Amino acid sequence: MTADQANTGFAPAARSSQGEILRQAAFFAAKPDFKLLVDFVPDPLLVLNENRQIVFANTSARSIVSSSGHDEVLGLRPGEALNCRHSGTSVCGCGTSTFCRYCGAVRAILSSLRGEETVEECRLTQDEKGDSFLFLAHATPYFIRNESFVLFLLRDITSQSRREMLERIFFHDIKNTLTALNGWVALLGDESNEIDQTAVFRTVKDLNTDLIDEIQAQEQILKAENRTLAAGLKEISPDELITEIGDFYRKMAEAENKSLRFGKVALPCIFRTDPSLIKRILGNMVKNALEATPPGGEVILKSCAQDGQMRFEVHNQGFMPPEVQSHVFKISFSTKGKGRGLGTYSMRLLSERYLSGSVTFVSSPETGTTFIASFPIG
Repeated sequence: MTADQANTGFAPAARSSQGEILRQAAFFAAKPDFKLLVDFVPDPLLVLNENRQIVFANTSARSIVSSSGHDEVLGLRPGEALNCRHSGTSVCGCGTSTFCRYCGAVRAILSSLRGEETVEECRLTQDEKGDSFLFLAHATPYFIRNESFVLFLLRDITSQSRREMLERIFFHDIKNTLTALNGWVALLGDESNEIDQTAVFRTVKDLNTDLIDEIQAQEQILKAENRTLAAGLKEISPDELITEIGDFYRKMAEAENKSLRFGKVALPCIFRTDPSLIKRILGNMVKNALEATPPGGEVILKSCAQDGQMRFEVHNQGFMPPEVQSHVFKISFSTKGKGRGLGTYSMRLLSERYLSGSVTFVSSPETGTTFIASFPIG
């Protein structure tokens, strides 16, 4: 079955022939004024034909594409040129998988081919490196010689988005924790109140631990993205690990009026990993599951060893709609609003880049949602 004949999960699968691509590319290459103008644009700019294939790229775009391991850009679609993780999901390539239904870049290009100028957010995770980006995808129709093209510009707003997330964390979340901490400390010093000093001290200690943990989490993510994080591998017990995580999150506000239970490994097992990183990964899995669980609901954390892998599962009864599923591990995406979205992103970043592991999930209305983290026992 050819790409033209194959079923597609979203956009049309048809591609132009190599001869057609070269003809269109030669037309733009023969326009020095056009090349001079688009090379002046600091953002990556591509000219796409009616089949969403690249027939021209400015200097900035070629620089990004070559860093993705491609010697030639002509004929590729944007996701293929940038090594989008989903571009190889379908045999027909970029734009044709079910994941692509929710891709802002594909939607913008299709709108432009219908004659509309469009701007959409596009979250892209690269396949090999695992680097994650957030782009503003600008697509505008371009008609010349009775042919339709798309001027497609990608503006990288990853750093801006990350800054917004850090501002949210430090100016909102941490400020709230400090405010609460200050209030409880004031109670400790108020001798006129008949309060349980031990209980207040325990609350102060927990709030202080939360504060330190939040700051350390951001530091870990920044180091991981800059590839300066060093993993310290030790032998640990999965039973003790999930017991510690379960005990910790039972005390969190997210667990109020909810049940958190966990299962033990069937046989005694020790595996080698970085305790701090794996606690961060599994902790985010549990926290997200608790947040998605209504009062009276249940979250289950369990582990097992199979095929040389240590496997951890966190299950809740909620269901993620397809659009949410397609963006789960991408930076800056969150169902909790603007300025969030580091939790699931950091799970995959830390697992794949530092622990040789993987994080996946399954979600359906019938069975709920289960996140699965697997790591080599050795």
